[in-house]
Amino acid sequence: MGLFGLLFSPFTLPVKGAVAVIGKLNDAIEDDYYDPHQIKQQLERLSAQVDAGTLSEDAYDELEVSLLERLRVGLGRIRRE
Repeated sequence: MGLFGLLFSPFTLPVKGAVAVIGKLNDAIEDDYYDPHQIKQQLERLSAQVDAGTLSEDAYDELEVSLLERLRVGLGRIRRE
């Protein structure tokens, strides 16, 4: 770290720390969003709503497509790890 780095470290270190925290927060949110277990639970809840008559088949179909896409992405993320 040169003189420039020393002079500006009081300004850059908090920014670097904030970026690191935001990155970790983003990772946690994405892990939760693409968690296959949670997605399967959401599909089960939707199915129960259709059975109870509180959700139409058409609405279920639309939601199911987006949840299955999230599940596909989530499973792909697990395979890459």
